Amino acid sequence: MDLRNKTILVIDDDDDLCLLLRKMLGGSGLHVIRASTATEGLHFLKSHAPHIILLDLRLGQENGISFLQQKNTLPNPDLIPVIVMTSLNDKKILALCLSLGAVDFITKPLSSAKLLIKITKHLKDSSFPTINLRSERQEASIECEADLTHINEVSCLVRSSVRLKNGSELKLKAPFLTELGLDRLNYRTVGQGLYESSGRFINEVAFLGINEEQSKKIRMLATNVKK
Repeated sequence: MDLRNKTILVIDDDDDLCLLLRKMLGGSGLHVIRASTATEGLHFLKSHAPHIILLDLRLGQENGISFLQQKNTLPNPDLIPVIVMTSLNDKKILALCLSLGAVDFITKPLSSAKLLIKITKHLKDSSFPTINLRSERQEASIECEADLTHINEVSCLVRSSVRLKNGSELKLKAPFLTELGLDRLNYRTVGQGLYESSGRFINEVAFLGINEEQSKKIRMLATNVKK
């Protein structure tokens, strides 16, 4: 498995060990993030989603058991696999870790070969769920700069780096449109955008709901208008 672009959260208060892990894991392509305490690790998980967690059981005043317990209160706690690091050989403690959601453990001193095997195994066996956005009909919002090149009483031509399909609804913002009182209209593309040799596209955009007063202002303008 290619480990590049995968993030591992290492939760350990041992500076020397973390430096060693950063070299060991970073050399394999993993992006290593460190948390010194269980609290730091939980705080990180509230805003980030690492691919895997490497957890030390002894964390000064805190411990790995409390991290696992609190991790289970977060949304979707089983999505991120946790490998426990320990120098203990206590089967009851290890069984407790597994019951709290840990997927594996590795004993200290660490073997880089064994650690990478375990990381690769659990990254392969677990994955984040995916959603078919097309079936869910989700839409993305894109912002880009554009030039308003021509205008008439029913539509305008817009040059941009985006090719819009027929019937796309969009918003246009420009001082020129505000002066004409067109800034509150709804806009919809007409036809397919045409490619220009400059690497930009010309899209015709229709004005929806334009009134006679607004049309009169456009008739008083020259045909060719630059933004």
